[in-house]
This record gives sequence, structure tokens and C-alpha cells, in this order.
Amino acid sequence: LCSQADPPSAGGLLSFVRNLKMQNRSKVPAVACIGLAFALTLLGACSPSAADLAPFVRGHGAWVNAIAVSPDDSRALSSSEQDGTKYWDIGSQKELAHFNSHKIQNLYATYDVAFTPDGVSAVTCGQDGVVEIWNLGTGASVRRLDKHPWGVNRVSVSQKGDRLLSAAQGGRLNLWERETGSLLCNLVGHESAYGLTKVAFASDGKTAVSASQDRSVRTWDLSNCSQLSAVQGKAYVGGPVAFSVERGVAASRGKDHRSVITWEIASGRELQRMVRHTGEVHAIALSPDSQRIISGGEDKRLVVWNFASGKVEFERTLPTEITAIAVSNSGSWVLAGGKDGAIYRISIL
Repeated sequence: LCSQADPPSAGGLLSFVRNLKMQNRSKVPAVACIGLAFALTLLGACSPSAADLAPFVRGHGAWVNAIAVSPDDSRALSSSEQDGTKYWDIGSQKELAHFNSHKIQNLYATYDVAFTPDGVSAVTCGQDGVVEIWNLGTGASVRRLDKHPWGVNRVSVSQKGDRLLSAAQGGRLNLWERETGSLLCNLVGHESAYGLTKVAFASDGKTAVSASQDRSVRTWDLSNCSQLSAVQGKAYVGGPVAFSVERGVAASRGKDHRSVITWEIASGRELQRMVRHTGEVHAIALSPDSQRIISGGEDKRLVVWNFASGKVEFERTLPTEITAIAVSNSGSWVLAGGKDGAIYRISIL
């Protein structure tokens, strides 16, 4: 019932109950009224709430490229191609800071955002080819890493917070030391004609996984900056992707751009193909325990899937196309960024 896009109106059922009681006062069994009351309660729980359908914040003047949630689930970062990065307090829904960086002409084209594990700093990247580290307490830029010749699409921070990975256009993948800003190495393997779409550290910080529009997925030994494996032309076909490095699995958009597929990182073997979306999928994320997949896109649907079974566990239609998703560390709610520049908070339990 909760996954229905247009559930019956609770108000309509209430009107029906009232009319029934007025017309048939002596004929309506008490149990029937109790049953209808229960149905009303269930519909109230399953129908989209005003809090879900109203924007959490109307943050950006262009569609939201990326969202990140702080380790303690109290704050968020969001970015767009037009007006840079914004830093939010989730409880009060207030903007704490606005970082204007990655400027290209009159735009602050920011493609990705991340918190450091201690929640003290933010990392951003964008079209200007720079990775920038920010002090969230002061709002000041701490360090600019500018060794990329082209735009940087994605960043990842190691679990210790001591290293960064930046995935860029032109097939470029760089490993950095956060404290000094030193470039430790360029990880060579992806085709230079394509941009990278995702990069993620393993929890121990010793290995990493990256994906590219060249349709390849590569794993890396970061101790000597060497490639461990490469899988190309299998399940991954480019576009949004989420990794569970420890489990060795991933979720991404299918060839038709509407399905969501799961697959093995090492072999590229497809595990599940899930169909629900009626438009192009723009964003995919995994829950912290990697047991659930959250997807959204052109059809405005936010869909939560069970990773193992491929079944839909939850669905909600938002007022706008969904362009970015971040899952809380508790796994109980998500922030969804829209094409309208707004951010929506949705409970998914």
C-alpha cells in the first residue's frame, strides 16, 4: 500500500464513513466502523506527508549536483553548477555557510561534496579542476589542490581522513595527502577520452574502486599506486553508480537508463535487474549497511529497493526530478536534491 503512487484519499474515506453512519445508523456493525477507522490510520501513515513533499530547503538556483550528510546526521552539504556549495543545519533547516568556489565565467560549478570523518571539514570539487578543503567552523578555505588539467567530477575521503581521491574528466584519478596537499600519485588506467563517474576508498584505506564513462570499473592498490583489476564492457555502462567496496558489489543504472542493476565489482557479473522507473535514473545511493538501494530520476520517484531480493520496499513521488541522493548514517531518512534546486528530506523506514 505504501508504494502506491496515488493512494486513496483519507479524506474521501472519512466522508464515506460519515455518510454510511448517517444513512444506516442501525445497520452498520461496530466492527465495520472499527475496520474503516483502522484503514484511515493506515492510509495516514502511508500517504505522502506534507513534510516529505515540501522542500526541506530551497537551496540552489540550479539543479542539485551532490549532497552529503555529516557523520552525526546533524548537518548537510549540497552543491550545484551555478552557485557553489551550501552548508546546512538539518535540525533548524538554516544555511550555515555558502562557499563560492570552482568559478568558471559567472558560474560556481561545483560537482561533488564530502565531509571529513570528524565532521570538521568539507571537501569540494568542480569544473575549474580544483579540489578544495574548507574549515566548517570558520568557513575559510584551508587548501586548494589544483593538479587536474580538467574538471573534477567526484571526490572521496578515506575513513581515517588522511587521504583524498579525486576523479576527473580526461580519465584522471589522483591520490592526495590531505594534511599537506601533496599529490601522492596519478592512478593510470581509465581511458583519457572519458570522465570518471565515481571513486571510493575501502574502509582500510589501502585499496579503492573507480568507475568511468569508458564503461570500466577498476580497483587500485594505493600502497604502490598500481592497478589491481579492470572490468570493462560488462554490467556497468556508465552513469550513476554506488559501491559497497567491502561487500564487493555495486548498484548502477542499466543500459536502458531506466532500470537499476546490481553487480559484482570483481567480475562485472550482473546480479539483479530492477524495473520501476519510467524515466532516466539520475541518482543512486546505498544505505550504510548496503542492504538497501535508493534511486531517483526523471520520473520524480524516489524508490527504495532491497539489495538481496530486488523488491521495492518504499516509493515516494516528489514534485521535481531527482538529481542527487544522500542517505543518513542512521539509514532512516534520505536527502534528495531536485532539478528545481530544492532539497527534500524523506523518511524511508
